[in-house]
Amino acid sequence: MLKQLFLMIAHCTCSLHSLVVSMPIDYTIPDVSSKVESDRYWSLDVYNQFMNLSELNEADRNRFLMMNTSKLSYDYSGLKLNEIGVSVSKRLVLTEQHSICGDACGLGVVSPHAMNVNDFVGIYAGKVCAITPELQIGQHDFELPLGSSEFMVRGDPTKHGIHMVNDNPIVTNVQVRCIKVQVQVDDDTVPLPLLALLCIRNTRPYEFLSMAYAPSYWEGEHRHYPLDVAAFELMIRGSTIFDVDQARRLALEYLE
Repeated sequence: MLKQLFLMIAHCTCSLHSLVVSMPIDYTIPDVSSKVESDRYWSLDVYNQFMNLSELNEADRNRFLMMNTSKLSYDYSGLKLNEIGVSVSKRLVLTEQHSICGDACGLGVVSPHAMNVNDFVGIYAGKVCAITPELQIGQHDFELPLGSSEFMVRGDPTKHGIHMVNDNPIVTNVQVRCIKVQVQVDDDTVPLPLLALLCIRNTRPYEFLSMAYAPSYWEGEHRHYPLDVAAFELMIRGSTIFDVDQARRLALEYLE
């Protein structure tokens, strides 16, 4: 019996890909009201961790850094992030997501904890690209416009982050919005944009995060599947090892 329990725990551990690294680097969204000057802005190197400007040519890079962005965002000042831009207060997990017909649809993002409206989930991190007649949004996966600017962000598929959130036509519970943070550029500090994933409704434990993709994504080879709304297997499996009553309560919540 003890051997079976160890095998179950090992299977549970190996089948999940945590989005929270074991030793997260303590990044903090700049707090412009801080009394400590260095806490009021990011260095350009830190900003590049999330908004990589390496693919921009010199002219586009200068244009990006000199954008006339709107006022700074204060709602999430001082929020701690890990090295892939996920809020350290959120535990996010990558696990298999299926359509309601049972088809495997790849990995999805789930939180074992409930989240509330306007909770900051993380940064849609990736490489910043200039939008040109030759390079338009939708030519590659994981591309999102950077607000109303002439730039977009291309998520890095080799570095699993919140760009792995799927589109589910059944429900949408998170949305990407553009926020501004203070960044030191040369001898000046300027407000630069981040794409932040925020909750737009309260979520339940083990609910898959879902966002609305652009309609153009579903053209051609892509098919728009209605997906599972919760990782029920993960919910029951994790609770069976530690707390059967918790599994029962969570299952009943979804049936109400």
